[in-house]
Amino acid sequence: MVTTEKEYLDTLRDRLTGYLTGEDLDEILEEYAGHFAIGKSRGRTEEELCRALGSPEDVAKEIRAAYLIHKAEQTKSAGTIWRATRATTHIHGLNFVAVLVPFILFAVVFGLVFIAGLALICGGAVLLLLALIKLLGLSLTLPWHLSPAPGVLTSLGLFIAGIIVVVLDIWLAHFFGRLTIRHLRNKLPAKKDAGFFSPQQAIPQTIAIGRDGASALDLQVHLSAGQLTLGEGAGDPVLMNLTAGNGSSTGPLAYSASMDGTTKKVWIWNRHGCFWWSGHDWPANEPAYTWDIRVSRDVPVAIDAKNHAGRTRLALGELNLSSLTVKNSVGETQIDLTGYHGGDFNATIKNGVGELTLRMPKDAHLSVEIHGGIGATNVRGFVVNGNVYTTSSSRPDAPRITCRIKQGVGSITVEAV
Repeated sequence: MVTTEKEYLDTLRDRLTGYLTGEDLDEILEEYAGHFAIGKSRGRTEEELCRALGSPEDVAKEIRAAYLIHKAEQTKSAGTIWRATRATTHIHGLNFVAVLVPFILFAVVFGLVFIAGLALICGGAVLLLLALIKLLGLSLTLPWHLSPAPGVLTSLGLFIAGIIVVVLDIWLAHFFGRLTIRHLRNKLPAKKDAGFFSPQQAIPQTIAIGRDGASALDLQVHLSAGQLTLGEGAGDPVLMNLTAGNGSSTGPLAYSASMDGTTKKVWIWNRHGCFWWSGHDWPANEPAYTWDIRVSRDVPVAIDAKNHAGRTRLALGELNLSSLTVKNSVGETQIDLTGYHGGDFNATIKNGVGELTLRMPKDAHLSVEIHGGIGATNVRGFVVNGNVYTTSSSRPDAPRITCRIKQGVGSITVEAV
């Protein structure tokens, strides 16, 4: 029986390796590591948390099923739907034959109808060609006892009927495919995380985390949906402030704060369920999913900010950064480092779909490597060397900032100002 966090995460990694891509696997493991961090900050033991989260083997089965359902939603084919169906039946222990037989029957029926439609199209086209040749006066025996004019109409009717049959068959196949995927999604077990999140509040939820003698801050913010704003603004003895919500309600929130030597580690997480392994949609009350974080400028801070869907706006010019990682899957990302006079740091920025704007201090040693996808790349104030953009400074104490950008779909704007 698994009784520790390490055993739990190692087992989960082992069961999911080979099924998920490296990035997806890392997100899953980060989520469950967050469960342990939050639970332990509330006084629960690792053994209790292992029992609360459920067997890692069962969790891995659920995640594999959710992943395959997600793939089936992206590529609706008999193969992807079948793999998703098999994975879901493994969760509930259903009889494999009871699922296989109706699946094969549906596939055979749709396949035969599709073939019949193609036969009508091909037959109608051939007969139409023969009828037209006969109309031109060429000596040709038609395969029916009709004059050429009715033969053209009959052939054309067969051709159109074949097209209608094929289109209708494809539409019905997609329709039943969508119904199957929706049914499989509804069969996924509910996430065992109700006890990790505070209930929604009637007023904005404000959290202040004290410095407690820390000489550095390690801040991890992982959001599933909403708008994230982060910048300078907390003063001693407060290390950081978090304000969540729109004045009437907030999204589900969990956080933990602990000391690791002289570093205060803060983990903030909201989860509505927009990830592919969850069956929910974008939150209906979108303004409730706003998160404003203010960090002290007095200590170096390592920031790891991830937003699955929404807007990310980081004003970091007044902070002292030791590292920066930003990932926004879908949505607009704005990062402003103008006026930065802190220490050297490395930055990694990944933007999936949406516009990315990065403003950097021109009076610094900058090196920006850009791997763009689909969209325009606009760079101003840099020396260009392939996909690497650099600047230099005459100041001896100028910070060195190395940044690597990976963009999927959307424009990139990088400025040295």
